[in-house]
Amino acid sequence: MRVLRIIGRLNIGGPAIYSILLTRHMQRLGYETLLVAGQVGAEEGDMAYLAEAQGVSRAMLKASQRGSAICSNIIKSKGREEEELLFSRSPGN
Repeated sequence: MRVLRIIGRLNIGGPAIYSILLTRHMQRLGYETLLVAGQVGAEEGDMAYLAEAQGVSRAMLKASQRGSAICSNIIKSKGREEEELLFSRSPGN
C-alpha cells in the first residue's frame, strides 16, 4: 500500500515529531510512504533533521508555507490520482 502523509510544515513541535515517527514506523512495516511538508518560516525551528536521522522519505513544497492551502497546492501540482491517500496535518491548518 502506498501512503502519502501531509503536514503543513515540519516546524518544532509535537505534530512534526508524531508525523516523522509514524512515517518511519510505517516504512518499517513495509508501507511505501512519503511525508510531504510545506516550507518552514524563517523565524521557526525546522525538524527536517529528525526526518533525515530517522530515514524518512519526504518531500517539501516550497510554494507552501504557514497559512497556505497545502492540500490545494498538492492537487494543483500533482493532479488527481486513483490511490488511497492518508492525510496528516497539524491541528488548525
